[in-house]
Amino acid sequence: MKKFFTLPHEDKARYTKGVMSNVGWNDIARENLNPEKRKAGDFKETYNYQPIMEKEVRITELQNYNTDN
Repeated sequence: MKKFFTLPHEDKARYTKGVMSNVGWNDIARENLNPEKRKAGDFKETYNYQPIMEKEVRITELQNYNTDN
């Protein structure tokens, strides 16, 4: 993953996160996690991803999940 951030901007831009998606690359200042205190976007690049699950996990399964096992 570290190598991804060393790529030229044009290459990373091909993986830009969509508006309705939480997967992909965010350029510097595209996100703002604290807009009440900071008008400009955050000075960081991010790449959001999610693991591929073998099966669909339902909410009821998560509610019954015991972390002590």
